[in-house]
Amino acid sequence: MPLVPVKRENALAYVPGSHRQDSVFNQYNFGALNPDGKTDVDQVDFSKIAEQSIPDIDADPESFGVVSWDMQPGDCVVFNSRIMHGGSGKLDADRELSVFTTKWLGDDVRIEFRECGMDPDHSAVMTEHGLKPGDRPGTDLYPRVWSRARAC
Repeated sequence: MPLVPVKRENALAYVPGSHRQDSVFNQYNFGALNPDGKTDVDQVDFSKIAEQSIPDIDADPESFGVVSWDMQPGDCVVFNSRIMHGGSGKLDADRELSVFTTKWLGDDVRIEFRECGMDPDHSAVMTEHGLKPGDRPGTDLYPRVWSRARAC
């Protein structure tokens, strides 16, 4: 959710349906963009588990069906985190990027600690809260915010 107006050409863009692919892609290490130089914070080294590189979507965005929108403060986009998404991170010279981001889990989620790591890596704090592989994340760390009424 942007906290400042964002033009379509500067907004986060998505490749619809890409979250349904079975492949694990070698993702960019966004930690490399951290101004403090900490490149390994909450970062998975996907090169160890990747099956292929991310295609050059910028070379032909139309063939991938890339979508994005002009957005105003308070507009919200909800998407599966596995969907291919990205943006320039650049706005007009008179504006800095400012966003509010949350991550949500479905009621079918189970805890799994991966050898390759997690992005972001919350395994230590999850363990401190007593979570172990196979558990549902229903603790104070991951509070339930909504439940669907069950049919009688």
